[in-house]
This record gives sequence, C-alpha cells and structure tokens, in this order.
Amino acid sequence: MKKILVVSNYRGFHTARPEAEIFIGLAKLGFDITIMTYHDADYIYRFEENGIRVIRKHPLKKCDPVFIKLLKKELESERYDIIHLFNNKAIRNGVQAAKGIDIQVVIYRGASSNMAWWNPLNYFKFYHPRIDYVVCNSEEIRQKYLSASFLHSIKSVMILKGHDIEWYSDVLPHDIRSELKIKDDSLICVTVANNRKVKGIDVLLKAIKSLPKDVNIEFIIIGNNMERSPIKNLIKTSGRADRIHLLGFRQDSLSIVAACDIFICPSTGSEALTKSVVEAMSLGVVPIISDIAGNKPLVDNMVNGLVYQSGKPNDLADTIMITYNSREALTDFSVAAKLKIKRDINTVKTINSYAEFYTEIT
Repeated sequence: MKKILVVSNYRGFHTARPEAEIFIGLAKLGFDITIMTYHDADYIYRFEENGIRVIRKHPLKKCDPVFIKLLKKELESERYDIIHLFNNKAIRNGVQAAKGIDIQVVIYRGASSNMAWWNPLNYFKFYHPRIDYVVCNSEEIRQKYLSASFLHSIKSVMILKGHDIEWYSDVLPHDIRSELKIKDDSLICVTVANNRKVKGIDVLLKAIKSLPKDVNIEFIIIGNNMERSPIKNLIKTSGRADRIHLLGFRQDSLSIVAACDIFICPSTGSEALTKSVVEAMSLGVVPIISDIAGNKPLVDNMVNGLVYQSGKPNDLADTIMITYNSREALTDFSVAAKLKIKRDINTVKTINSYAEFYTEIT
C-alpha cells in the first residue's frame, strides 16, 4: 500500500472539489492518504468520512519555520512514500522539510506563467533541486519544464484535472433574464473571470464593439475588479453599453452560467484547463474559447464548442456571430460539450492516472 502525504488548500468546497476528489478516489483504491490543510477547510469532513487522516495544518507564509518543523517530524515518524505539494506555500516549505529524508517529492503546477528558468526565486519552488516530479495540468506546462531540463533533473508528467458532470446535476438555472430584464429572444453570452491581463476581458469588449449593431445579444461578465477605468472606457465606447452587464462576484455564478446560451473564455495565456470552462461545459453551456495551449484539450472546434485566435477581437466577434446565426445548432453543441467532459476529462480518468503515476514512481 502506497503511503502519501498531500499538502494543499481545501478551503471552499466547490473550488477544492476537482482536486480533493482525486484523493478520496485513491483512498477507495487502497492508497494510504494523509491530508495536511487549513484547520477550517471545507473538505475536512468529507475526507474523514472516507477514512482519510487529516492534519489541520498548512503553512501560513512562504517560509514558515513552525510548519517546516512540524512537517519534518511527520515525515520522519510516518515513513511516507510520497509527499505531494500543491501550492506555492506548500512547495516552498515542503521541500525544506523533505531535505535529508528518503521520500519522493512531487509538486503540482496548474499554470504556465511566472516559470522563467532564469528567475532565481523559482529555484525556491518550481525548480528546487529537492523536487523529483511535477504533475502538470497541461502539455504547455510540461514543455516549460522540459525546456529547462538542462538546469535540473525534475521529471514531468501531464495529468488533466477532471470533473464529474454529476457534480452539477443539482445546479438550477437562475432566472437571469428577469433579473436583468433581458428579452426572451436574446442570445446570452457569459464570462466568469476576475479582471487580470491574461483573462482577456479587453479582447472580449473590443469584440463586442466589432459586432453588427442590429444583433440581439446580451453579455454578462461575472467577476471582481471590472470597475477599473480601462474596462469602463471600453464598455462606454463599445456602442453596446446597455447590453453589457457587470455583476461582480456572485455566489450563484454557476446558476447564472446554467441559464446562459454561450460561455466565452477570452484568456490570452498561462491557463490550463480553465475551471470555469469545464464547469460551463459540464452544465451544457456551449463554450467559445481562445486557442491558448493550456485549453487545447477542452474544445474540438465546431464539434462541442468553438475556438478563435487568441488576442484577436475581430475573430472572436466572427465566432460569436457563428453561434448567433446558427442558434438551432446550439442544442447539439450543448450535448457534445457535456459528453466531452464525461468521456475525456472526467475525474475517474484522473484518479486512475494518479494511481498509475504514484505506483510507478515508488
């Protein structure tokens, strides 16, 4: 039986679910799993319900001597085969605790940004010499490690973080048309993202400006920091300000997405299997995504969604118009989107891949 210690953040039940369910699945396969996480993590009850030991501790800063001492003592006393570190604080403290201990150190990387091999700070985390393996959530991330292979001996593997469409079976569509006074015959496009440069909100707004003036399309943007001047100016000059609805952070974002026709992901880079896209597809909402490498496994163009050239507002506008002019085909796209997640990017595949990986490296 392989004995594995996982250090990660399992606060936020919905956010943590795709990762947390991996280890519940592994426990059911016979792996001996221990989880270290924040004392108030939402997933603790479900872990313990499934026979997983939980240590209610997580590093509070980049270098946490108290946590390092605690973790080192745990590693020395329990004789784990593997320690898997899932976030920056876990990695920076975990590699220190693992020094001098016979254990496989594995980290997780879910984004390709901020991984420059020439940045010395990255040798305290992503490229630390004590790391043996990295699990990447996209081929793009794996290639980043391979490109720096002359500097270190970390071995990389790609395992997609899958979902289960049954997780979303109880999500009821919110009556967003009534809330926002949107007409029944309008096509509704939704985006869920906090406003950061790589999220491409500016690309989306420029695309909206490029649309024909007579099209009956409404746009909903859910997320924080949308009130900043560049975004406000783009909305003001779009010619469709009355059709762009900024909702900010919403607890019921999934229910709003479920009520929409199209989910747009205008990201320009660094992401891998964007969680909001997977959720939308699991709900049967037709995705339009940019062609960034990290999201390539998600959408087969014109089969279960549509793909446009990243950073090209005019191409995004043309793609939106394809869905607008082919609304009768959206039902077929919707069915295909759910099937894509169920067949290719599901949590059972992820659990089995982790089981094979852990078994192989020990």
